[in-house]
Amino acid sequence: EYASKGFCIELIKNWGSFFSYVRMEDFVIIEEDRIVIFSKRLSDYLDMSIEEVNEKLVNFLKIYPFIEYDITDNEFLIHCESNKEYFMNAS
Repeated sequence: EYASKGFCIELIKNWGSFFSYVRMEDFVIIEEDRIVIFSKRLSDYLDMSIEEVNEKLVNFLKIYPFIEYDITDNEFLIHCESNKEYFMNAS
């Protein structure tokens, strides 16, 4: 079972306010303990600089202060918390 997959999906659904008219699912892979956002591909698609895309992502994550992230040359990595409350179908 993927760690915090439900929470990661919530993040993706909420990105619409920051990246209008973009299906973030097309630029994201949800892994066991993180979300990989292909920020270079997203910047090319939006005709924005990768710095602008990363800045928007950082601003978005300010509403989730417990989330840690890393930025590489081509990717924005969000480290999801593995708290049970964030699992899909958690009982």
